[in-house]
Amino acid sequence: MEFLDRVPNSSNTLGYDATIIDITNMLANNETQATMRFTTSQDAYYPFFSAFSAEVVMPDIRLVKHIRDVEGNDMSNQEVNLGETLIYRIEFQNIGNDDARDFSIRDLLPVNARANVDITASNGVSWIHDEAQGEITFNVNDNLVEAGDPVGWIEIQVSIATDCMNFTEACSHIIRNQAFATYTGVDSGEVITEDPSLSGVNSCYEGEQVPVNILANTAVCTFERDELLCAGELTITAGGGFETYTWRNSDGIIVGNTQSITVNTPGTYTVFKETADGSLCPDLNEVVNVQLFGTVQSNPLLSEADVVETCTDDGSSLPKFFLCGLGDRRLINIGIVNVENVEWQKLNENGACGPADRDAVCANKSSSCTWNTVATGAQYEIGSDGSGQYRMVISYPGGCFSRFYFNVYTNDLDPQAALENMICGNPGNITVSNVPSGYEYRWLHGGVEILSWQENNNDIDVNTAGIYEVEIRQVDVDGGCVFRLDNLVVQQRNLTVNIDTEPVSACGPGSIDISVEEVGPQYFYRITNQTGVRFLLRTARLTITGLPIPGLTIRIRIISK
Repeated sequence: MEFLDRVPNSSNTLGYDATIIDITNMLANNETQATMRFTTSQDAYYPFFSAFSAEVVMPDIRLVKHIRDVEGNDMSNQEVNLGETLIYRIEFQNIGNDDARDFSIRDLLPVNARANVDITASNGVSWIHDEAQGEITFNVNDNLVEAGDPVGWIEIQVSIATDCMNFTEACSHIIRNQAFATYTGVDSGEVITEDPSLSGVNSCYEGEQVPVNILANTAVCTFERDELLCAGELTITAGGGFETYTWRNSDGIIVGNTQSITVNTPGTYTVFKETADGSLCPDLNEVVNVQLFGTVQSNPLLSEADVVETCTDDGSSLPKFFLCGLGDRRLINIGIVNVENVEWQKLNENGACGPADRDAVCANKSSSCTWNTVATGAQYEIGSDGSGQYRMVISYPGGCFSRFYFNVYTNDLDPQAALENMICGNPGNITVSNVPSGYEYRWLHGGVEILSWQENNNDIDVNTAGIYEVEIRQVDVDGGCVFRLDNLVVQQRNLTVNIDTEPVSACGPGSIDISVEEVGPQYFYRITNQTGVRFLLRTARLTITGLPIPGLTIRIRIISK
């Protein structure tokens, strides 16, 4: 009797021979079938089971993204304050069996995390930053993504937005970010495009291809703004993405249930915005104060100005802006929507319409002067068109308009700071340059003064990691510019060395593979035996082969300089 309820179900499986045959380079890529023939010149045999495995040769770049504070703490899914400084850290490593080439990383920064961007990276990484779109493209040298190379890194320092009106959309307090990798295999020719980053890896080096998230603390926000009703009607719009909208007027009466409503009466309008059932995002309220256009309207720039003068001729206000440093700019958003047009104009200073001195208290409103439009829109970067006398002209539907005057004064000092991190127990350093003599300095750590004003004290040694600031001003000048360099981040870096050895055996000589991480070159490799050998290299990886003597003791000393 034969029992065939088994796998395999041959008549005789009490004994069999098995072998493994290497058929490397016998099958081309994209083959869908193959024919195997078995021959013998002696005993007969009967093949009854065969299988084969194929090893895929291709690069595999593991792209991991972290979000940390400046102290290095993980901030993923944590609450952060508006304006807080954070660091996106991208780590990349080729864990495949094929070298990669043409490796690039695309990172579109979140809309609410694009301020004060500062980038550092491993040697061999370059980047292009499109500030208008918030997109950064990194290009990585091929020698950093060979199979088995150590981890490379990129750090993007950003600040969270400070304007509450940036967070009126549903779930806009959740700030998501993810990077995407594109590269090609050297041997395989495989092209991998837009491969998403992982949000982290576990102890098994596995992770999810999902964005890293932080939660902006908007509890301090009131979401209140003013809009002007010039004539007829005004459409006011709430932040989008909510399931329901309920608008109430100043008397508490419901006047609408859509994202936008049209009103023709001044007053306070409050919209209650609710998310869908089951949503983890909070409901929000917005308050819109609708005001009639009129001559009593105050200058929108008063709260932004450094000094506000009162004109002795007519009692009007003249805001003044003092910009300190080369490239110093002041981005202004007047916060008024639903206007027909906003024009920013600069006085053509000549003859009787000459420049205003620092002590002027009245704007030049002469009808004989010529004004040139330098920008349009509710947002303007003060200082982008230099010093001078300016006015803002706001035009409303129905033909109404308002003019508001302001003066701009500039100082083009451009101090620069050079940072050195704390490495292997040695102190870091901050040095300020590009400042002539006659200036004094005040140093702060985390907003706390550590060195008071001293002349020519332009550098300090740092023994504690953190955020430093320095203020610079002219000696014995009252009311002059105080230049401030913020977010001077000094970090602790420790040298990490990984060593893999292949012992001498009967199959051949031994080898040593050394990789260095975290601290930049250059590196001194001192390898000591009977004769003594010394290498000075800039590479983070050194492989020594052809070690023929079993039991040889080799001492290695690596110094990052």
